Amino acid sequence: MEAGRVCKTGGLVLVQMPNKWGIRQSMNRFKQWLVKDNNPFRVRYWSPSELHATFSSLIGPTEIFVDGFFSLNPRPSDIDLLPWHYAAIIYFSAFLCYLSKKCIWLTFIADSLWIKSFKMGQSSL
Repeated sequence: MEAGRVCKTGGLVLVQMPNKWGIRQSMNRFKQWLVKDNNPFRVRYWSPSELHATFSSLIGPTEIFVDGFFSLNPRPSDIDLLPWHYAAIIYFSAFLCYLSKKCIWLTFIADSLWIKSFKMGQSSL
């Protein structure tokens, strides 16, 4: 993983990724399967455990937390640009993000995750 290679020791890598088991992302994967979408540029989906294992092994200590539900990158700062029904989805997503801090299991059905890893020093043999 290039982020781990180019990050200096003690540095931070913060990446937003789609969740394989997210509510909306599961629907997207099912739709891709139905239409036999073989586009090599489509989104690649990883589970939270795959993300944690990969980032931990290639970069260092890793933490995963929720970015949002029902889309990738739902931002409350964009609400004034959206029709009311999309704004309602973003408000609900923000509420679920808040709840995910208390109910860790929500991380497994969130659509968008933050992966935060710290680059550890190389041990000398």
